[in-house]
Amino acid sequence: MIRRLTTLLLALGAAGCAPRAEVAPPARPVELARPLPAPEPAQAQQPAPLDPQTAAALVKQLGAGWYGVVYGDEPARAAFLADPAHSEAAVVAALDGFTRECEKGPKDCEPAERSEAQQVIELLAEVAAPTVGATPAVRLLVRLDELGSFDAERALERVLERRFLLRAPKCVAPTKAAIAAADAELDDFFVLEEQKPPRAPTPQERSDLAYFHAAVDGAAGWIGSLATVPGQLLQDDHPDVTLRKNLDAELTAALARGDVEEHAKLAPRYLASLGYPGPIRAQEDAAPGTRGYGDIMRDLARSLEILGRLDEAAALYRLPVPFRGCTMSTLDDELQIRGIIRTSEGPSGDCRRSAAMRLYAVDGIRDETYGVEALEAGGYDVARLYRAALATQGRQDADEVKRRLEGSPHASAGLTRLTRLGAEPWLKDLRALRGYADAAGAAALDTLLDLAEHGSTDAREEALEALAALADDDGTDPCSSTGGRWRFSGDRKVRRLSERCETKLPAADSAALATRLAGFAKDPSPQVREHVAAALGRVASPAGKKALASLAKDTYENGEICRYVGDQPKQCERNFPVRRAAKEGLERLAAAEKNRAAAKSTKKSAKGKSPSALK
Repeated sequence: MIRRLTTLLLALGAAGCAPRAEVAPPARPVELARPLPAPEPAQAQQPAPLDPQTAAALVKQLGAGWYGVVYGDEPARAAFLADPAHSEAAVVAALDGFTRECEKGPKDCEPAERSEAQQVIELLAEVAAPTVGATPAVRLLVRLDELGSFDAERALERVLERRFLLRAPKCVAPTKAAIAAADAELDDFFVLEEQKPPRAPTPQERSDLAYFHAAVDGAAGWIGSLATVPGQLLQDDHPDVTLRKNLDAELTAALARGDVEEHAKLAPRYLASLGYPGPIRAQEDAAPGTRGYGDIMRDLARSLEILGRLDEAAALYRLPVPFRGCTMSTLDDELQIRGIIRTSEGPSGDCRRSAAMRLYAVDGIRDETYGVEALEAGGYDVARLYRAALATQGRQDADEVKRRLEGSPHASAGLTRLTRLGAEPWLKDLRALRGYADAAGAAALDTLLDLAEHGSTDAREEALEALAALADDDGTDPCSSTGGRWRFSGDRKVRRLSERCETKLPAADSAALATRLAGFAKDPSPQVREHVAAALGRVASPAGKKALASLAKDTYENGEICRYVGDQPKQCERNFPVRRAAKEGLERLAAAEKNRAAAKSTKKSAKGKSPSALK
């Protein structure tokens, strides 16, 4: 867990530590004092420990064997996993004996020279019984995770995922009655556009919003809220500090033993000592060396999930993640999103309880486990769900929503809704612009262009990013035998139109798109101009070359940009972000033109014409 905390704190440094302002009342606190369920009767017993030499030999053998089949065909993997010599008991015994030295202290249990152990941890994730409760495999993985093994953390999540997959999700598109009921709740929803007074949604927007709210069970409970109060700064010898230090030590020891049941008993006591389930006295949680209530909440959610207490686990997974005065948004922790999905759908697999999280698409575009594929299979109109979120632009921040509503004719109704439901920042929370681009394809281009021209500043930049991802064209020919090249970015994935012969934009449409983008090249916002340059480079139409050449002379300057080259001293230069984006765009355009010329010369260009995607 120390390693996990470090990883999350690094993510905080990149994403910023400002908590998202919310005015929604605290979510109903989860009751943590329920008795533990009775242990399952026929749980496998852990075999007698192996001596280190025997265990090391087995780990080497198992690791090499798994590595040999993991990237092979499915029959070979299935045969390997079905071999009794590779059973859960055998793998646990080998890995336990090999890693026993780790129990002597919090040392790294997975150095590079022990790559076989990493393979065996991955193997254990596939042979562990996906049953409810702390099986020997789960206990071992919890122990190794606590001792610093990142591979063990991933493997433990894989075991929970395999258990989750046994409950096939039941995704049923909203009925007309449900949509009508949701529509009746939208009289107090108002669209907040840049430099315009709040307005009622258009009939199309209202229809989409009603469908969205019906589809995601009223859009309630996406992110819980955790009330905090400052509390007091306590001296190190204060009894409450001593209590929490002792509890933290017991929690650490329980995890290091893999004692999930004991951990689930102790963690609520730590949280209760700070006021939970009421407001947390955050400033009092400052004992040096303790992991802090945010990390304890995450560990407790996982322990409760392991023990099958899904409702309690879901309530904790949904809470924001606090670390020493910094709150990381739920959306910054994809492990948390997966946990919400696994526990929210419950034994029934009801997709409405996690539809919003699935729309966030943590694992990509076509992911049946955590993404939108299960929604599509159940008849959901995914593009419409994302399109509904476009009406929530300008709602990222509750204080800004309040400011925009105050003084307008809609203030009373709008502020009442704000108090009841919060800011409703679905555009950002669902990564909806990129989601819409992916789901709607070429049909999204006009909407994205309109947002890029008329939306709020944030929405304009995001629309340009989504449009660039959708219309990205490196000039390779998807209609040839070699096809186009797939690209990956760390953001929400969008399938490029140029990846497939049937969706690739004709040259005339690419030129029309570049011409419209060029119209934003003199926008007063330098951030928008930078995104325009990047988009023109990715569309890579010759029609955008003149605008790119102009943007390459942009005068906006933003400090310095520094680089390290080998052992040389740091080299800094003036930072012209728009110029840099434009120069990179010109390079991309030149490369695309070269690829198009090559495709033309080999006569592998597409046959026929695609219908125009732009109005």
